[in-house]
Amino acid sequence: MQVHPAIKMVMVTTSDNPAFRHEALKNGALGCLLKNLDPAVWRDSLRALANRERIR
Repeated sequence: MQVHPAIKMVMVTTSDNPAFRHEALKNGALGCLLKNLDPAVWRDSLRALANRERIR
């Protein structure tokens, strides 16, 4: 269900639990980012999100 399709959602977490990631994607997140990722990975991931690409 997309109430606000213009809003892009990403889950930011400290957990690498696949169940959490699956649940976030099932509920509309475009991807999941771990808080301790390298800044370059954050940058590239957020750019991908801006282009409506899914991240993992």
